[in-house]
Amino acid sequence: MGELKECPFCGGKPKLSNRLVVNGSEVKTVYHIYCTKCLAAIAEYDTEFSALAAWNQRSSHEKNN
Repeated sequence: MGELKECPFCGGKPKLSNRLVVNGSEVKTVYHIYCTKCLAAIAEYDTEFSALAAWNQRSSHEKNN
């Protein structure tokens, strides 16, 4: 898995989390990332890669440091 960028809101440390979702006979794992400081979070994704990409995406008006 790639590296997570710091929280875009508070600069806190992000954490990857997953859980099992049961829908009838289907069981799957979903992934989401949240900030351990301010609790900002993204939606759930089907893969770690998708969650990482969504978290690391930044708006085009954000400054590059």
